[in-house]
Amino acid sequence: MRAIDTHPDVLCYAHPFFPDILKTPRFSKLDPNKVDVASRYDRPLEYITDLMSHRRNKLAVGLKIWPIEGDTACMDAIKMLGADETIKKIRLFRENELAAFSSWQLVREKNAQPHLFKPGLKKPKIAFRKNLFVNFLERRQAWRDASQNLAKGDVLTLPYEGLTGEGLQRAAAFLNLTLPHSFTTPSEKRNSNDILGRFEKSEHRRLLRTLDQIGHPEWVSESA
Repeated sequence: MRAIDTHPDVLCYAHPFFPDILKTPRFSKLDPNKVDVASRYDRPLEYITDLMSHRRNKLAVGLKIWPIEGDTACMDAIKMLGADETIKKIRLFRENELAAFSSWQLVREKNAQPHLFKPGLKKPKIAFRKNLFVNFLERRQAWRDASQNLAKGDVLTLPYEGLTGEGLQRAAAFLNLTLPHSFTTPSEKRNSNDILGRFEKSEHRRLLRTLDQIGHPEWVSESA
């Protein structure tokens, strides 16, 4: 949702339960007497309520959030936000699950071996593990189903791939923002649209066979 955050009437916080959230400019500048980020795991509901109340004179205030494995505080916050019918929700899903899986794998690899991802270096290829991929798909589908049940009130569902142009305008209209507005994307796409090319070449045949088995051979690439 970085693009929607470029609207002058919007304040969209990053995921409020990321472990290193205090390193980000927006969170590091919060007054702890108004929003105590350090208390997010002990008092998650109070923390989220305070964060959403910190409007900075913006018309629309929101945040990006999804479950973090093993983080019960985050899930408690999601349930509270989902049940509040006064809060509008945008459910954003990536239709190309292989692209989502590869991005997740690259983030894990970068966290484990940051020296391999220094500027100027070619990104390492990913090893494809079918069992890990299938488990990833199951968890993603479970979250789709759960989020649909949790989200009460006004809900807009958009594909990740369509969050440009018309999709952004739909999101803006849903949030009652002033239109027209020319949205800008602060950063470039991090990975190429050649999803198959993100994986080790020796894994391609097995990966393609897996995609055929689950009925999604089109996931080898992603629209820009």
